[in-house]
Amino acid sequence: MKHFKLVLLVTSGLAMTAAASAADQSGPYVGLGAGLHMLRNSGVLVGTNPREMEFKNGPIFAGAAGYKWDQGFRTELELGYREGDVTNLITPTGPVAWTGSQKTWSTMGNLLFDLGTGSGFTPYIGAGAGLSWIGWKNGFKGPNSATFDGTDKKFSWQGIVGAGFNATDKLDVFLEYRYIGLNNATFPANATPATPVISDHDDRSHNVMLGFRYFFGAPPAKPEPAKPAPPPPAPMAKATPPPAPPIPQNFIVFFDFDKSNLRTDAQKIVSDAADYAKKNGKARINLTGHADTSGTAAYNLGLSERRAKAVKAELARLGISENNVVVMFKGESQPLVATGDGVKEPQNRRVEIILE
Repeated sequence: MKHFKLVLLVTSGLAMTAAASAADQSGPYVGLGAGLHMLRNSGVLVGTNPREMEFKNGPIFAGAAGYKWDQGFRTELELGYREGDVTNLITPTGPVAWTGSQKTWSTMGNLLFDLGTGSGFTPYIGAGAGLSWIGWKNGFKGPNSATFDGTDKKFSWQGIVGAGFNATDKLDVFLEYRYIGLNNATFPANATPATPVISDHDDRSHNVMLGFRYFFGAPPAKPEPAKPAPPPPAPMAKATPPPAPPIPQNFIVFFDFDKSNLRTDAQKIVSDAADYAKKNGKARINLTGHADTSGTAAYNLGLSERRAKAVKAELARLGISENNVVVMFKGESQPLVATGDGVKEPQNRRVEIILE
């Protein structure tokens, strides 16, 4: 418990001093961590005699491949290794010095949830379950006793609490605490016959790790402020010549990087366009979708089509007949801001709405 309190104290201190440096990542990632493995005492049966074992602290290593979802959840597959030496076997007459090393390999499936703060500091919680191969090696024995060795495969589990810090757009550094456990490991004596047997070994440990995660996806785009819709044209003064045809009214809707769903500000602009069409008797609405130059031309053409169709669907929801809406899409061929190839330009991720 005192180790758990220490980790919480350190994590809280880092939270107070962390600077806001980057937005939360998403997409696939790999991670690697290392730290201190603190084995708790374990009650065991040596044959039929109840005893207690004491262990030294040792190292722990873990590597993971995972995916972070937009909703804040992370799923990952992890491979771990941890180790600790035995020191004493506690008997009714007192401790007896033992020697040997406990080495454990594990594979876990983890589910974690990042508590987004809108800054470079991201606390998280999680849990995992899987299999562990727990082995006693190097003469696991006491004075004048049989040697116990071998490996037992057991279901194992862990609880996780930690915090990540954005070092760069793609790299996070993390500090975390884990409580790992498995039940009822059994090891025979290396003798003929293989008795006695050590059984009912409930392996429990506190673990503190420092490591990093590298994300392969592009960092999320920062939301761009929406451009206000231009005011409606002033009424034309009466004149003897017939009035000129009305100037088409334009609205522009912007999108996040590689997205075709409407943001809240974009929905407001589409709503303004629909209201204006209804109030001013606009019989035809032209929608033209565009994309920036990040990605292939074929992909951007399809992305611009999806964006235009998303605006059309929103206009239909607002009561505009689909027969009055014409959809066009230009991909990256008509940028609002001229750029080179492969450039993420927010002004080019748009749909232009022209009311005639």
